[in-house]
Amino acid sequence: MNRRRTPRSVSAEDLLTTLQSLTARARREVEFHQARVELAQALQRDMLPATLPALPGIQSAARYAPARDGLDIGGDWYDG
Repeated sequence: MNRRRTPRSVSAEDLLTTLQSLTARARREVEFHQARVELAQALQRDMLPATLPALPGIQSAARYAPARDGLDIGGDWYDG
């Protein structure tokens, strides 16, 4: 059975209230995501060594490359 709904009239005030609510929700989600990214960056910064240990007769180097562009964080860690 195919019933069509009659469009309901929406006032400008209702429309703006809904838009404000959706905008506030989106902003909260962005702020939450940003806080998670900042936490992950801080954890990574604190866990990765600032310099590699010096070992006589051995030259070493390290480079970190995240799997996804735009996020300089990842789940791969190494022991220093």
